[in-house]
Amino acid sequence: TPTEESGDSSREDHNIATSPGETDNDTIAEKEEKIASTENMVSPADLKTRHLGFTRTLFLVVCGAMIGTGAQFGYALGVMNAPSEVIKNFTKLIYYRRYNSTLTDHRADLLYSTTISVIALGGVLGGLLAGPICDRLGRFDDKGFLRIGLLLNNIPAITGSILMVLSKILYSYEMLIIGRVLIGFTAGFGAVAGSLYITEIAPLQVRGSFGACFQLFMAMAIMLAQVLGLDIILGNDRLWNYLFIVPIGFSLLQIILLVFAYDTPKFLLQKEREQAAERALKWFRYEKDNAIVQAEIREMHADLNNLKTNSTKITLQDLLQKPLLRKCLLISSMTHVAQQLIGSNVIFYFGDVILARTNLPYEFAPYASLSFGITYLAVAVTLVFILDKVGRRSLFLYGLVGMGVAAMGIGVTILKSKSIRLYHMIFLNIFSIMGHAGFFALGP
Repeated sequence: TPTEESGDSSREDHNIATSPGETDNDTIAEKEEKIASTENMVSPADLKTRHLGFTRTLFLVVCGAMIGTGAQFGYALGVMNAPSEVIKNFTKLIYYRRYNSTLTDHRADLLYSTTISVIALGGVLGGLLAGPICDRLGRFDDKGFLRIGLLLNNIPAITGSILMVLSKILYSYEMLIIGRVLIGFTAGFGAVAGSLYITEIAPLQVRGSFGACFQLFMAMAIMLAQVLGLDIILGNDRLWNYLFIVPIGFSLLQIILLVFAYDTPKFLLQKEREQAAERALKWFRYEKDNAIVQAEIREMHADLNNLKTNSTKITLQDLLQKPLLRKCLLISSMTHVAQQLIGSNVIFYFGDVILARTNLPYEFAPYASLSFGITYLAVAVTLVFILDKVGRRSLFLYGLVGMGVAAMGIGVTILKSKSIRLYHMIFLNIFSIMGHAGFFALGP
């Protein structure tokens, strides 16, 4: 404890001062050197240097957290694009078997769009319930809260995946829709809990880069979904339902990597579990020097005390009436509105349809879509290294402007391709979509 440390320091100083055969000047110099050495050992600057990046345990925990959150989100985002026509034909087959009638293309498109879009319903529920569920879980286990929340989040993921795999075997598109809702819940829950988890365990100087890991795993999963969705692999009439086995693999990997992990030290301190927080911090930092751990614990205490001192209860009326809070509400709302309405979901859900509108043959569309995934992944990898240097605001603005220009290019190529049937319009459309995906990965 700080009291014991100060007592030990006083006894050491007394021993130095009373040692025989030393002059007063030597004693003072040695004392100052010892104090300086102790201060350097536990100073925040030293902490930032020693814990600048990944330790082995931290690397495994981040991978475990992101495989079950960012990867689940990205895979759900990209898996339905490549086999779109195959899934539409499946719904037509079910309709014919049930009603002995042919399902029109318009209704098949409507049913397919519904199957894709219901993931947003699950995402909203998961995002809203993530905080209350994790907070309640954290009352019962020193290793609980976010970690147990992330582990339990695999239940809807596995259930939804099983339903979607069985939908083809049992000829039920309702199972496909319900499965998408459950996967959406997993994605929404994980986007909140997973990002919060890795942010709170990250060393201070690389916290932004850790936050970008969600985007990185999301990009890798989108790329994986596009590759597996090719007709020569799983995106064909016989095997398309096995595309939905992959989320089960993500869930199992997360369970293996997180089952013995600790919760975030900051949350444990909030619950006044000092010893559990120290154990967790030693484990994450792979640090055996208790003085270093105590110094970082004191920093966390200072942050929490500052938060308690300066925090006030804010009502909805305050958000709407107070100018500063109203401005913050407007900025955060418009940020999310821009993120949702700029068209990124359209690219990943209906990329093949957009390419078909520019007269690209359907059998080539999934291969052209790979360029979107490659661009997205390349920018996401770059983002990990530049986020802390450039800043979130600048990257967000650059991304929005770039996506706006790219969206104009996509619209122009679709409109002009109706009257100008030239292959350069196809390539211009592909490059515009690549730019849209790249700028989306950059900021929004």
